[in-house]
Amino acid sequence: MSVRLKVILTAVAMLVIFGAAVLVWAFMQWEAEEELTSILEYHAPVSRMIAEVDVLTFEYELLLQRLLRTPARPPTETAVIVARVREIATRIHQRFERSAELLQRGIADDRNDLSDRLVMARAQEALKYLQRQVGPFLEVGRQVGDAYQTGRRQEAEARLAEFLRRPSRTP
Repeated sequence: MSVRLKVILTAVAMLVIFGAAVLVWAFMQWEAEEELTSILEYHAPVSRMIAEVDVLTFEYELLLQRLLRTPARPPTETAVIVARVREIATRIHQRFERSAELLQRGIADDRNDLSDRLVMARAQEALKYLQRQVGPFLEVGRQVGDAYQTGRRQEAEARLAEFLRRPSRTP
């Protein structure tokens, strides 16, 4: 075998190895892109919304406590606080609905691998549990606001005491 042939064969072998490395790299790049897309489309938004629900439930509880701590509050100020409490309840429900929708889309998305789908299915079940817990939480808060706004302060205080005695005040 001549030197020229050996050099050409070596160059061809190196090109084949380089081509295989490029193909492996491209495949790994594609997998990473799919994973990143899943994180950006499903995981991060759901995490953000659940964190918002956590903050909103604390604000909800805090507003109700503040409402009853001031004995003589002008009716307009009371109305503003009660309206904010109702707005928070609506926002909490919206966050749950949007999170459930995103998780359902993520589970159905063929781009997600099986392990991602399983994580989203578990998150979906946990979300359903949290939704069942937040309903009574918001209802007690609504009753506190309604009782206070209609002049039944003792009833509002009793409901708030029940609200605060709950073992887990946040959903």
